[in-house]
Amino acid sequence: MAWATARDVRDRWVGPGSFPADVTDQKLATLIADVEDSILGEFPDIQRRIDDYATPPHPPNPRAIPVVRVVKVVCRVILRHVRNPEGMRSKTLGAGPYSTASTFGGDEPGSLALLDEDRDELSGLGSLGAGQKAFTVDTIPVTP
Repeated sequence: MAWATARDVRDRWVGPGSFPADVTDQKLATLIADVEDSILGEFPDIQRRIDDYATPPHPPNPRAIPVVRVVKVVCRVILRHVRNPEGMRSKTLGAGPYSTASTFGGDEPGSLALLDEDRDELSGLGSLGAGQKAFTVDTIPVTP
C-alpha cells in the first residue's frame, strides 16, 4: 500500500531552516504508516479509486483519485505534526517588561488527524460533491 515516502515528506518542507534533524526516515516511515492507516479507515475504497484513476475502467469511476493527491495529503498531515509536535495552541514568552505571544491555528495542531480539507480532497467529491448543487422540490400540486 505505502503511497508516500520519507523523501516525499522532506521534499515538501518549506518551514524555516532545514528539515528537523531529529526526524529520521524511520520516524517518518512510522508516521506515514499511521496516516495511511487513518486514511484507509475513513476511505476503505481508496486503493480501488487510485487504481481506477491509473487505469480507468469502463464506465469511468467519477470518484477516481490520483495517487499524487493522496501523497500530498499524507505529507501535509505529517508536516503539520512535525511543525508543532506538542500541539500547542499558543505560546507567550516574557523577559522583564517585554513579552511576545504566538497563536497557532488549525483544528488539531500537532496531531496526525485528518482535517476537513484533507477529507474533501480524498473524498473525490469536494465540499458539496462533484457537480452536486442545492435544490428545492415544489410540493404544491399543479391544478388544471
